[in-house]
Amino acid sequence: MTSPLALYEQVQLLSMKDDTGLVHNFDVLNATAYAVAGAVIMDLSLGGWLRFDNEGYCQIVPDKKAPDDAVLRAVLQRIAKSETLYAAKDWIPFIQLREHPERAAITSLIAKGVVRLERKWGFFSKKRYPLKNVTLKKELLSSLTDALKSHSQPAFRTIVLLGLVYSARLSPYIFPAQFRSNPDALYAAIKATLKKKPVDNGVEGALMQRPEDDTDDTIYVETVDSFDAFYWSVDSLYDAVSESISDAESNDSWGGTTNFGNDSDSGGGSWGGNSESGDSGSGDSGDSGGGDGGSD
Repeated sequence: MTSPLALYEQVQLLSMKDDTGLVHNFDVLNATAYAVAGAVIMDLSLGGWLRFDNEGYCQIVPDKKAPDDAVLRAVLQRIAKSETLYAAKDWIPFIQLREHPERAAITSLIAKGVVRLERKWGFFSKKRYPLKNVTLKKELLSSLTDALKSHSQPAFRTIVLLGLVYSARLSPYIFPAQFRSNPDALYAAIKATLKKKPVDNGVEGALMQRPEDDTDDTIYVETVDSFDAFYWSVDSLYDAVSESISDAESNDSWGGTTNFGNDSDSGGGSWGGNSESGDSGSGDSGDSGGGDGGSD
């Protein structure tokens, strides 16, 4: 069953507690934000708007109608405006800091009836986003569990989603029983699943193919249908997310010295939404942490 949610919305939803909509644990707040940004890149790739060459650089697919999704459209426009090619590992922290897709994801989840907005008034105004569409989230979790347990080939999008939540360190909350029982076995199973060949060849649209009449020096991936090409495209995205998280944790995160797209704005998101969430991540508007720091 195809989910009505984009990958970046799915990652955000899986990072949220059912009862409050806050992040499962404060420690995964930043990691989730980078994974959501990585999911935006893959949404653009799977939708046919963005492709990667074999150096990992993101390249716009020309003459294609812009996506209807405001977040995807804004990020695509930023990439298109850049006069220099950059890899996903460079775009991910930039997207997270400038576009804040995790905020937009919450707004979208509210609009689609997946979560609902609750306000609690006190000295500070607090916002909560309890789960509304229980069935949709259960189906999402079931698809990941089935991919982990089954010997059959999972869907490409399921493998990508599993890799993103793994990169965001959400595995203990997605698979709580397995984690409590044997975390090492869980991580081994996830890594093995990420190496499965998908039932659908989603990588074909993600990688650039060399035209028959090509005469320039552009680098393309030649083995677009090969298993190695699939490994490369997905693994490079997970590595980019993990690298962004590690850089942020070591206080070596994006410094804004590179002028992507000749943009001079200071951030805040250009997806055009008057965000219902109004805060950083899935936390309170009245505190600085963006989460309650606790886990169930």
